[in-house]
Amino acid sequence: MSGRLLEWDPYSRTQTRFHEEGDGFLIEQSTDVTAVIEHNKARMAETDERARYGDLTMVAAVPLDIWFREVVMTGRDKDEKATKRWLNDRDRSAFKVRPGVI
Repeated sequence: MSGRLLEWDPYSRTQTRFHEEGDGFLIEQSTDVTAVIEHNKARMAETDERARYGDLTMVAAVPLDIWFREVVMTGRDKDEKATKRWLNDRDRSAFKVRPGVI
């Protein structure tokens, strides 16, 4: 990854970089989610697929910056069905810790 590092947060594993492009610039923010995904895979492997969903059942682990940007800032957090659709989307399957449809 090129560009000048502006900020690194070791807790969220998020970095912010500055890039010069022609007569303008670009600020890029990226998050390393490798550890979260590996942890979720381990949790998924431990889960009994036949166990029923119940109250307070953990269904996903999503890095907070991604949750905030893609769910809270778009208003999905106020709509349970929209939140479930977001979590059930194939592109976000790595964040789930239980198999099946939420």
